[in-house]
Amino acid sequence: ADLEGSDGPVTDAEIGAQLGLAVRRLYERLILARGQEYYRATAELNVTPGQALYSLPEDFFQLLAVVACDAAVMAVPSSTFAASDSGNLGRWMRLTPFSLAELEQLLGSDRRGAWRHAGGERPRYRLRGAQDYTSPSTGAAVAEQLELRPAPTVSWTLRIEYLPAALVETADGWTLNGVNGWEEVAVLETAAYCLAKQEQDTRYLKQRVAEEYARIDALARARDAGTPEPGVVDVLGLTCGHGPPDRRYGGGWLS
Repeated sequence: ADLEGSDGPVTDAEIGAQLGLAVRRLYERLILARGQEYYRATAELNVTPGQALYSLPEDFFQLLAVVACDAAVMAVPSSTFAASDSGNLGRWMRLTPFSLAELEQLLGSDRRGAWRHAGGERPRYRLRGAQDYTSPSTGAAVAEQLELRPAPTVSWTLRIEYLPAALVETADGWTLNGVNGWEEVAVLETAAYCLAKQEQDTRYLKQRVAEEYARIDALARARDAGTPEPGVVDVLGLTCGHGPPDRRYGGGWLS
């Protein structure tokens, strides 16, 4: 913005705040590109029998997938999500969310065994949010949670694939993996803000911002250019015989 040494109306704190907002906008734009994710993370825990609510990782932003293993294989404290990869241990299946309209049936279910037990009910999940507050009874911070219904009756491994929140402000500045120099757009946006606050012409910087976002939008989806994402996905496992028991046909697609 060519404002070095200026005593104008824009403070360092204000510049920092605007940079943080611009970085988050870029981060969300890269997330919306989808395809092969830029910032995907994994966490696992061993569920506790009788416990339905589990605190999500502190950096949780958006859920991508929830899968479960029919054995307790995590070497971390039970009920605590941690970065881990249990690999090819036990049998894994993908869990599906439940709706609030189904909650009364899930709470009142008499079939609360693990899914590998005869007659056991397949566990399902739903996200629970939280405002920024502390528990009045314990004083501990209240985190966002993952709710499992029916509540587990035995210990098994729960794995989530998720997108973490943007890493922005640190003691040394603002941190983000800009992938290909794309973090420059955050600097340009902040410079345009500074010029606008000085009531100066921002057209050149805004044009640069538009050009950078056009470049990002054109390239962000092509992270794996050799293998584009498929248009049709067998999410129920119907072609390999691993879907729900009432939909496990061992081959072919539903018409």
